[in-house]
Amino acid sequence: MKLRFVLLLGLCGALGVACRGFASGAAEADVRSIVNTGHTGAVRGLEYDERRGLLFSSGDDGTVRIWDAAAGSLERKLQVTQLGAELLAVNPAVPQVAVVVTDGTGSYYLSVWDWEEERQLFRVPLKEEPLFLRFSAMGSFIEYAESSWQSLKILRAEDGSAVPFHPEGFGMVGFAEMSRSEKTIMTYQLSGRIDYWDLETGRQTLDLPSVPYLSRIRISRDRRYIVGSTGSELVLVDTVTGAVRSRTGLMGAISFDISPNGDEIASVSGAEGRLDRLSFSGDTLVPLPSLPQLTAMPSLLCYGVDALFIADSAGGLHSISPGGADSQFARNALARLDGIDAAPGLIAIGASDWIRVISTDLLDGAHSPSYIRSLLAQNPFHAPAGLAFLPTQQLLAWRADRAPPALALLGVAGLDKAEAQGSFQSLPTGFLAPLNALRVTADSFLGVESDGTVRMTEIATGVSRFDQRLPGVFAAVAGTPTELIAGRNSAAAPGGSLLRVNTRTRETVAIKDRNAFTYSLLLDESRGNGKPILYSVGIDASGATNLVRHSGPGFEQETLLGRVSEEDLDVSMALDPSTHVLYATLGHDGILAWDGTQMKEIAPQNTAPRRLVARGGMLFSLNRDSTVSVLDGETGARLAEISLFADGEWCALLKDGRYAASLGGDAHVRVFENGFPVQATEDYRLRVEQ
Repeated sequence: MKLRFVLLLGLCGALGVACRGFASGAAEADVRSIVNTGHTGAVRGLEYDERRGLLFSSGDDGTVRIWDAAAGSLERKLQVTQLGAELLAVNPAVPQVAVVVTDGTGSYYLSVWDWEEERQLFRVPLKEEPLFLRFSAMGSFIEYAESSWQSLKILRAEDGSAVPFHPEGFGMVGFAEMSRSEKTIMTYQLSGRIDYWDLETGRQTLDLPSVPYLSRIRISRDRRYIVGSTGSELVLVDTVTGAVRSRTGLMGAISFDISPNGDEIASVSGAEGRLDRLSFSGDTLVPLPSLPQLTAMPSLLCYGVDALFIADSAGGLHSISPGGADSQFARNALARLDGIDAAPGLIAIGASDWIRVISTDLLDGAHSPSYIRSLLAQNPFHAPAGLAFLPTQQLLAWRADRAPPALALLGVAGLDKAEAQGSFQSLPTGFLAPLNALRVTADSFLGVESDGTVRMTEIATGVSRFDQRLPGVFAAVAGTPTELIAGRNSAAAPGGSLLRVNTRTRETVAIKDRNAFTYSLLLDESRGNGKPILYSVGIDASGATNLVRHSGPGFEQETLLGRVSEEDLDVSMALDPSTHVLYATLGHDGILAWDGTQMKEIAPQNTAPRRLVARGGMLFSLNRDSTVSVLDGETGARLAEISLFADGEWCALLKDGRYAASLGGDAHVRVFENGFPVQATEDYRLRVEQ
């Protein structure tokens, strides 16, 4: 337990002043800290909560972020999915947000969260991407529609249960809105009709002809008008009469909204993200002066009370004043992380421009480390890099993109400064083609090259000890000094997806396996009474993804540990060498942990793991949003979250609300006590002497 606590503090250390805990009385307070940064990737959903003055955004990074619209600062971040987060809706009555989640291949579900408690309440599978998503006026119901007959769906917001509502002749609904009393529902049907219905009886009370095939509909605050796109025009429709109030030519409108007082429409249109504002002059939409050009391409917009909010494709958010001035209040400040590894007392995290190593010691009986030492080195490749600590107290980095192979070493022993600079020294590679995978054995590198060649080279000289081309190979591990195990796509050659390869005779023998394509392997050499155990991830003939344990002579005994019915090519496995627990990100619902006898799911909230590393009973997760979570390996509880910024600075947030940061990273952290932001954030910052 001490080791975990000290390592945690090492990850969250600071820069050379006396240790300091909470401010007086803060130990009993509800304290949380957050990194104030925009989305990693494009913004896909944007909604303004007028009653609370909050702006909600969702994006490709799988997060929903909640912003103080007036201050332009982040209040909360919800990691709602390991996938992408798209449409969202905000409950006006209670702290509840609904978001559409997709894997990008046609699979969707609706995830509903309590955003104050930062926990998922329920989720509902969807047949397809909804045409719209809304909460009712009093927050009792969630409404959405699918592209089918009787397409309108109504759910109870408290538990997601379905409300039966299928009147006779009910067709494809493009939009729906309930009255403030929630007794009447208005629907716009794509056939070109506006209908009013009694929600309790399903009886139609009014039927109005209108404009057909409107999409991306928005409604005015007073519910009097809807605006939608025909693809070539923007059309404003009176919901009381069904008549067109105004229309104007606008090709490819992708996002638009009506101002709070109903006198203006703003839109984003075209592949170039053109911004327009139109005002009403009688029944005519008149162009207003053009909006300012943003730093990235606009993607979505919505009106606040006295500002127009615009999201861009780079994860940024902008506030446009009534006079047209642009103020960008959110941008992605995080570095794009690619590599991660951990060793006792050490963690290395890499981006394309630089790599940081953090080290700490263990003081017997102390509650804080005696030193925090951080080493920053330029990435020698200026490209994505894999990382691995060597027993020689060196960090190995290798080029992990499609470029020619390159290796480099960084010394990490004897760090004596709180913040130090280092440099990598290049190594002879011995590899001839770009690397799909690389592993370190006792004195060799085992690499899988992009042309299917499996090659072992000496660490010191780069001299090739063994090479053999195996068509379709994606992964390899060293089973014994004279045997390798390779995983491949069996469509490239007969013989199965798992092979044993004798490095002396070059003979290959197939291993019994259910998968047609094996792309990831791990070997536990010391479990099973001295007999190694092999773990594999692959895709079978049905398209399902399987996590498999192979044991016994020749690994012929196969045990299925986990399975998801869809293809998942992003599974990450990690084996803790001290506990022998296997971790895997199979599927999209958390992390699986196999201790040798049973499988359990540890699903930490607000974590979307992309790559896992396990050491000393702790689990390190490089996440979809480019943060690193430090988790308890037994429970999955979050102990810290590390953020590394594009300029090389860093910060770490602790479970108890405190944080640590480099001098430049400190500016990105906000601290809240009992729900309110504090001004003296330094009172919650961990500081230790060198």
